Amino acid sequence: MQGILFLRCSFLIIGCIFVSDSAFAYQTSFRGISLHQSAIEFKKNMPTKFNLKHTALDTYLIDDGDFNCGTLTVDTDLAITSMDLSYCFFELDPSISLEDFTQLIVNNYNIGSMKGVVEHNPFTQQDELSYQAETSSGEALRIYKNLGMLLTPSIEIKDVKDAAKGKF
Repeated sequence: MQGILFLRCSFLIIGCIFVSDSAFAYQTSFRGISLHQSAIEFKKNMPTKFNLKHTALDTYLIDDGDFNCGTLTVDTDLAITSMDLSYCFFELDPSISLEDFTQLIVNNYNIGSMKGVVEHNPFTQQDELSYQAETSSGEALRIYKNLGMLLTPSIEIKDVKDAAKGKF
């Protein structure tokens, strides 16, 4: 439990930042990265410990040299349209539970509350719990266990308008 408390304290220090020189100044920033940022902005704001790899026309991978820590999806203007960030993007231990990860996100970002949602996973053929919310800045969030990351917690972030067009 002390490890979790330590993570919470260190997480508070790197908490929520708002980008003031952007047209989207009220978007929630996750360690300097937010929806609608241009490629120039998110490359400049990416924490230095991470590598950014442009892998496809609309995808950038974030890695720390050992693990894939996230994916940024961009539009034709290279502005971020969605983000999928894993526990390692937030420099957390991979053994953190989904509930503790969710609580850290709620406590440190622009989120009032999360609701638990049971979703059927077509790959595992099992029902799985995820948490969903909207920020007051217009982002839709889904926190889930990422199958590709050995069931470690991840957060998916989209614009509310884009999330409303289809299921996460």
